[in-house]
Amino acid sequence: MLALGRHGRLALLAPVGHYGVDDPRLVDAGTLYDVASLTKVVGLTTACMLLVDSGQLDLDAPITATCPSSAGP
Repeated sequence: MLALGRHGRLALLAPVGHYGVDDPRLVDAGTLYDVASLTKVVGLTTACMLLVDSGQLDLDAPITATCPSSAGP
């Protein structure tokens, strides 16, 4: 679904795309999307951004600094 806004108002709401790579059916305005997988990415990214901003996470530090068990045997 494509949603465009301008000056605080919805200017365009249009269905765009297909159901999948192997499913050529066009989506429509009533198509429901499963966003469960998106919540993991959005939640983790937001949490990491907040931790970086507060100085609690250094993205340039080696992984072993945050997760020592990743060093291996």
